[in-house]
Amino acid sequence: LIKEGIVGTNFFTCYPMPPKRASISDIAKELNLAVSTVSRALSGNSRISEATRQQVWRLAEQLNYQPNHLAAALRKGRSNTLGVIVPHIDGHFFALVMKGVEAVANQAGFNVMLCQSNEDYEHEKKNVDTLINAQVDGILVSLSRTTRDFRHFEKVRKRGMPLVFFDRVLAGSDVSAVVLDDYQGGYQSVQHLLGQGCRRIAHFGGPQHLNIYKNRYLGYCQALLDHHIPVEPELSIFSDMTL
Repeated sequence: LIKEGIVGTNFFTCYPMPPKRASISDIAKELNLAVSTVSRALSGNSRISEATRQQVWRLAEQLNYQPNHLAAALRKGRSNTLGVIVPHIDGHFFALVMKGVEAVANQAGFNVMLCQSNEDYEHEKKNVDTLINAQVDGILVSLSRTTRDFRHFEKVRKRGMPLVFFDRVLAGSDVSAVVLDDYQGGYQSVQHLLGQGCRRIAHFGGPQHLNIYKNRYLGYCQALLDHHIPVEPELSIFSDMTL
């Protein structure tokens, strides 16, 4: 670029490398203390004198020390963090759900780690591995529309980690879940249209392996049958719910 005269020689700017992250070992070495002593001082252990605790905290602040929460979680077996997997966060529904999850989690002393599957099964599997490796204390999941089995969640169950699904689960699955009554929603929608004088009512549905789409369709069908109107297969169109 310089050779061709597109940019001047002052185009490039060099920035210093960020300082190395200080560790407990660095603090211990600087103060000539045992690593265990520094660790206890940082955690406010009463076995360490007030003078030593103050000394350790002053140096930790000077060195911009940040505790390694993942390492602490590994030691304690608890991270006070909940993992949440959603298909996407750009719609109103999941954004509202996350607002509620965070509000309740924070009241209970938990942080929230959010992952998006982007409606992709393989990405969802990576999300599960990420949350397990982060030592979260529990996982909330709303499945992607391309997920057709639970095998990637078995590793969560084997670890005894609480696992709760919401909104979307695989139809007929035996899991802990928080869901809406989509069957009744589909039924009432058709009932309303019938009350307006409609008789040929179409149904646009999503993937039938997911509870929300299957139950809405079943409610649609039952409402028609209860009003002695045959279900016409050509009036039901199923898609992957893209635009």
